[in-house]
Amino acid sequence: MNKDSSILSGVSCPSCCSVAESSTVIDNEDLLLAIDFTGSDALALASAKRAEVEQRFPDAQVSVSEHGSTVRVDIEFSCGAEKIIFQRAERSRTSGGAAGRSG
Repeated sequence: MNKDSSILSGVSCPSCCSVAESSTVIDNEDLLLAIDFTGSDALALASAKRAEVEQRFPDAQVSVSEHGSTVRVDIEFSCGAEKIIFQRAERSRTSGGAAGRSG
């Protein structure tokens, strides 16, 4: 592990015992995320997701746009940790996907 003083801590996986430096796990260059909704309630679902993100991550920039039958929520988080927290919560909540949502 790098002994650089700018690295605050290491991250380890208890199940496989692998170790990585925080800077290799959290990428502050990759802050964008797009979520597409489809179906008759796509706009309502996208608007609800926008409100949820804005409440939980007040520094994130969120926009909703329509592309034919798809409504997209574009999110730019203020840091990589926010994006990871959001994605983990989404995965936990949907556990394999939810109706009305695509890729």
